[in-house]
Amino acid sequence: PMARARFLAVRAALLDEQSPAGGTELLLIDTAAQAFTLYCEWIDLFHQRTHSEMVRERSDVKRQGKWDASMYYGEAIEQAAEMAERWHRVFLRTIRQLQDIRRLAPTVLLQNHGQVNIGQSQTNVSSGRRPRKRRARITR
Repeated sequence: PMARARFLAVRAALLDEQSPAGGTELLLIDTAAQAFTLYCEWIDLFHQRTHSEMVRERSDVKRQGKWDASMYYGEAIEQAAEMAERWHRVFLRTIRQLQDIRRLAPTVLLQNHGQVNIGQSQTNVSSGRRPRKRRARITR
């Protein structure tokens, strides 16, 4: 439940900040929220494994009077650090993709305009026919 709540909170924050314009942007926001949630979970696991190893080492030193490093804990800690870094990169890459989509998307939408100036060129948009003038009707 905690991971789900974290995901929903991150997703809500991203939706408020980004205001997705379509399905692609919404999918990227969901992906970013999931990546950030997994990043947080791996950071938590990294902390737990590091802390557990520290507690175990203290116990060994008190009991045996010497320090005995275990490869198992070292590998588990390294795995958690690598996974956290991996999900952080996925999160950053997804946010960058969202920004790229917005930067490349057309920002101006013109409708029902006769003349449009774009840069150095002028473009006239019309149907090719001029509207007819209507004669006034005389009714008796």
